[in-house]
Amino acid sequence: MISNKRTRVYINSALILGLISIVLFIVGTVTTMLLIENQSIFRDLFSNLTGSWDHITHNFIRDVISVTGHDNPYDWLFNSTLIISGILMVPCFPAIYFIIREFDNPKPRLLKALTILGVLIGPFITLGGIFNEGEYFVLHIIFAVGAYGFVIFTAFLWGIFVWKMGSDHPYKSFKIWWLDISVNFIIIACLIAYSIAMLFFDQIIWNNLGILEKVTIYAFFVFFITIIIRLILIVNKNNH
Repeated sequence: MISNKRTRVYINSALILGLISIVLFIVGTVTTMLLIENQSIFRDLFSNLTGSWDHITHNFIRDVISVTGHDNPYDWLFNSTLIISGILMVPCFPAIYFIIREFDNPKPRLLKALTILGVLIGPFITLGGIFNEGEYFVLHIIFAVGAYGFVIFTAFLWGIFVWKMGSDHPYKSFKIWWLDISVNFIIIACLIAYSIAMLFFDQIIWNNLGILEKVTIYAFFVFFITIIIRLILIVNKNNH
């Protein structure tokens, strides 16, 4: 039980910031892409901001998410979303570490690795927004791919960690804890399917890479939302 009031306030604040961060990321990036996809509607209204739209040739639904961050009237919204959401996400994983350590810590090394990977997600997202793909291609690829990889590996390690938790852990009082473990099987299945597709249907993969990327990243962030909500309930339930 977390009895110290200041500690509880910090943990609750950090977890809520994590929630805000993920919601902001999803809403901000999707809004930006939808605005650009409907560029014909806004062409006349915003043409004075950037001049002609004729140079815009991207398909913001099928292309990778990074192209949304440059060469369009809404790139500022996309990049600002990454910068702010990345900053807000940083305190979340140290708070998760503290909660798990307080109630149960079956694998301390695994928990530390999980925390480090989770903490790195935020800065890499922020740096991906600061260094957009158009002006800083190499740096952006490093940070964007890094953030993407950290999200997947963090989700995978979390599934292993939950599997190793004792049955009496407060987190397993939620009946959907199996969802966390099933994500590991989904990740493995997707990697196998992706490898097979790249060998035999690589053109299809490349033509739809942006869709695959967006579905994956948004699905994992929604998954993280469910984790944060459950942890908030644990912290507050055990201190009433």
